[in-house]
Amino acid sequence: MIRDLEALVYEYPDDLEAKAFLVVTIYENRGSHPIGSHQAVSSLIQQILEVNPQHPVHHYRIHLWDYEKAERALASAALCGQSAPGIAHMWHMPGHIFSRLHRYADAAWQQEASARVDHTHMMCTRLLPDQIFNYAHNNEWLIRNLNYIGRVHDAVDQAKNMIELPRHPRYNDTGKRGSSAYHGRQRLLETLIRYELWEDLEASLNSVYLEALDSEADRIRRQTVLGLTAWQRGDLKGVAAAKRPLKELLRTKRRERIQAANEAEEQGRKDRKSNDEIAGIMAQAMLKHSGAIDRVRAAIAELDLYVALEERRFKAAKKLLDQTRGISAVRKARLQLAMGEVDQAVELIQRTQSRETNRVYVLAAAVEILQAAGRRDEAIQAMKELQERSGHLDLDMPVFERLTALAPELGFETDWKRPYRTPEDVGVRPDLEGLGTFRWSPGKAPDFRLSDAQGKYRRLSDYRGKPLVLIFYLGYGCAHCVEQINLVHPRVAEFAEQGVSLVAVSTETLEELNRALTESELLGALDFPVLSNGSLDVFKEYRAFDDFENVPLHGTFLIDGEGRVRWQEISYEPFEDIDFLLKEARRLLAQSSLELASRDF
Repeated sequence: MIRDLEALVYEYPDDLEAKAFLVVTIYENRGSHPIGSHQAVSSLIQQILEVNPQHPVHHYRIHLWDYEKAERALASAALCGQSAPGIAHMWHMPGHIFSRLHRYADAAWQQEASARVDHTHMMCTRLLPDQIFNYAHNNEWLIRNLNYIGRVHDAVDQAKNMIELPRHPRYNDTGKRGSSAYHGRQRLLETLIRYELWEDLEASLNSVYLEALDSEADRIRRQTVLGLTAWQRGDLKGVAAAKRPLKELLRTKRRERIQAANEAEEQGRKDRKSNDEIAGIMAQAMLKHSGAIDRVRAAIAELDLYVALEERRFKAAKKLLDQTRGISAVRKARLQLAMGEVDQAVELIQRTQSRETNRVYVLAAAVEILQAAGRRDEAIQAMKELQERSGHLDLDMPVFERLTALAPELGFETDWKRPYRTPEDVGVRPDLEGLGTFRWSPGKAPDFRLSDAQGKYRRLSDYRGKPLVLIFYLGYGCAHCVEQINLVHPRVAEFAEQGVSLVAVSTETLEELNRALTESELLGALDFPVLSNGSLDVFKEYRAFDDFENVPLHGTFLIDGEGRVRWQEISYEPFEDIDFLLKEARRLLAQSSLELASRDF
């Protein structure tokens, strides 16, 4: 294929698309045919851009140099999004280059542009987040970069939005790594701890944002964080209360380890293994439980560390710190300083500075730690570096409020923040708000006027103020559809308890619908309306229709009282997980109520 494209380029040297396809093919086949010269491919790209500076081949120059020499793709990073402004990924890709060069403000701009374009696309096409390529990855990376530049309020807002997004058992759930729900929790927790927003963290633990999950890893992490927030408010009883479930879990894990060893021994004797073989089998069985036990012990050590610090038992605190896991380098350096390990704190924060270049929370910690260690000149230098990157800081964060109080002592004005200046090498950027909204929000459901079998017309607007589950099905002749209705029918009361009405829309004409309701005991016994849409116009408006195959599709929609589509599933198969739908309806409609209450207030 590469040879064929090379021949085509040789035969038609002025054909830019032939050269572009050659570039793409070389890159996409790099696994089986490693790129021998990145510069040669880059030169081929340059030939295209000299004729058409806005060619989307910028995308592949970014990929080409991303893991090699990121600075060589800066020109393309400045133009990639502008070359295809309606494609979110083209705004996202420059973020790779700017991140590699530690230019986090520029990376955040690119990823915010990508998120806004995605939101516009989804609202226009009525797609839901996580149904499109790269959505969760782009937004969690945006949050990380917002963290790096100190846009903390926006980072928290975006993380919460990711948690609020509609979920789906296949592509977005808290237990699904890489999904919006998963990333949103991780980034929210990280941000609140990093910027010492302890009250917000405690409130989030008692809300839908960081609700308890049914997983051992989450239980361990949750108890650790509960202990951390208790320590921050000086509540040692709260720390002890957070530790109790961990100690019980540790006892359970140890019992399970012993039981596993006993079962391994019993099986080994049944299999007539030698004593040495049995000992090995028992050791292996016990080893499988060691990781979980170590994680619980590390969590307990962290909570014991907080108590030791509060009680000024610094020698014990140092030993406990060595037993913990997952404490960030910045927090660890602050803890070392608190326990009197000044040299170790300085060494760690300076090592972190060199590794996590240009990240404002690292620089802020460096200023405090270096000043506390009596290294004033180095503290001033760190403050200067932070000031150079202060254009986006939310100064109402505790870590920055302390620096504002410290600034005069270091020779800085109290108003030490400096305005952000856009670099000259980022190209002509459009207005971000013109690309779309910062947060995703549900779109309006199309209204309809359809008749039931008795000739009574119903509209979506009839349900104003009342949540509704709207099911599009393919008629009585579709066995899967009948199966879905059969699953929904017994749960009508459970939906009603949540204030949710149900309506079904069939592909059948009124005559066909009447016959189906007469012939089917199930359909005839339904206590929710079944509407006729033989013309399929409403199916099409709701996009429950395959335009290519020219056939209707199954659709299930959750519409809130304001007529917004909170959740949907459109597929060749009907959605049959009614337990999930009830749970998700409860979660999403609770959010809807909070939004309305906030708006009314």
